[in-house]
Amino acid sequence: MHHLCRKGGCLLLVQVRFNVRIARGDGTFATRDDDADPVYRSSLVFGLYGDNAPVSVEQFLSYIDPAQFTVPSFASSLFSAVTPEDGLLVGGKIKGLESTVFNNQSVLQYGGKILPSKLWLNPSDLSRLPHDRGCLLTHRDLEVEPRFGITTKAAKALDSTHTVFGEVLEGEEFIRRCEFLPTYSVSTSTSEEPGSLAAEIFTQQKNLFRNVAKSIGDDRIDKLYEGKLLRKVDVSSVELL
Repeated sequence: MHHLCRKGGCLLLVQVRFNVRIARGDGTFATRDDDADPVYRSSLVFGLYGDNAPVSVEQFLSYIDPAQFTVPSFASSLFSAVTPEDGLLVGGKIKGLESTVFNNQSVLQYGGKILPSKLWLNPSDLSRLPHDRGCLLTHRDLEVEPRFGITTKAAKALDSTHTVFGEVLEGEEFIRRCEFLPTYSVSTSTSEEPGSLAAEIFTQQKNLFRNVAKSIGDDRIDKLYEGKLLRKVDVSSVELL
């Protein structure tokens, strides 16, 4: 059921919960009796701006489906990075869903099938909202993939390229934890304890990325992976409220 209310002058469709978790340093989620590095579990509740960004909201809701193995669903998605330049926590990376080119058009592919895709463009720029604070949901205008960002701070530079379509109503602690997770960085090493398994994973991933870049002659690889989370952060289930 859609629940309509107003907050800050925006019409909210307060209806989506993401149940989320952050893995241990070794990448596992299994329950342990004596756990010095426990799995962090929480939930995010999103309120969607139905009047300001109706197309973005419609597209976002099309990925809310418990039947996660029959259609692309946020129920099998990851939070993959915290971008250093604008502080976006990047979510919506759905396992098995990829963008490709078909008949000279950018389309989505899932389970060996080509899916209809469209840009998340809204009918009027007059309703565009500024990226003036943290905890806002936003999506890149010229991208067909469902990846979205959660602002961790004001990011006015995104106003011309992204559309704000909602906000985080519950779950700010989860966002703050993600901000302080170890990430891939060109200039700095991991914040994990030297010699730990997490630090070893960081080093292995960094070397892998650079070796791949070297093999294909691509010197942009460091920028591509800058901010990539080195802990697994995923969505265990989604639901409409």
